[in-house]
Amino acid sequence: MWCDDFDADLLRAVPGAAEALGTAAGVRLETFSHLTGGKINSPSAWHTDAGLVAFFWTAPEFRPPAAYVTSNATACCTFLEAVRDEWVHSCIVAVNRQIVWCPPVRAMQQLMYDLRGWTVLTGREREGIRQAVRRSLTAAASALTAALEDTPKDVAGRRDRPPPMKEIIMTDPEETGQAEAAEETEETAEKAAEEEDGSADE
Repeated sequence: MWCDDFDADLLRAVPGAAEALGTAAGVRLETFSHLTGGKINSPSAWHTDAGLVAFFWTAPEFRPPAAYVTSNATACCTFLEAVRDEWVHSCIVAVNRQIVWCPPVRAMQQLMYDLRGWTVLTGREREGIRQAVRRSLTAAASALTAALEDTPKDVAGRRDRPPPMKEIIMTDPEETGQAEAAEETEETAEKAAEEEDGSADE
């Protein structure tokens, strides 16, 4: 991917990030995106009541409606690739018209500044933030699984027409469990790290 050599790439900044996604990492998706080296780079995104959203889908009927205009062509990616891209570009990830991940922008900035030596974190602070990110990714994997399982099907096994996109995007992000993960504060992250340090000292 374009971010393979980026100093604050998710896989570099947060060891264990891919593992936190589990099998969800390999789920195949489609989106509208510019390509770099054949891989997605900053998928098309639109302003919604939930924020700036990049849409991904697993079946044609979940593509954004015609009113969602973009010059980018359809591109394939994995869920891990989508997450790595939006870790940097900060767009909410929606799959099959359901929000599954709100990137923790503040955490990304803190870890990037630390890697670049601009605002160096203590070991405790760094690991606390990483833990918070890994928790958000585990929640994202669960939300993705729920989104895929909730795909409606009729008795013949064909997918029914999904609800209008507006109904899904208007849904409060807290219902996905992502809002809480995305709003992890530095204080919460540090507390988690302190507890772990305390356990290690015993």
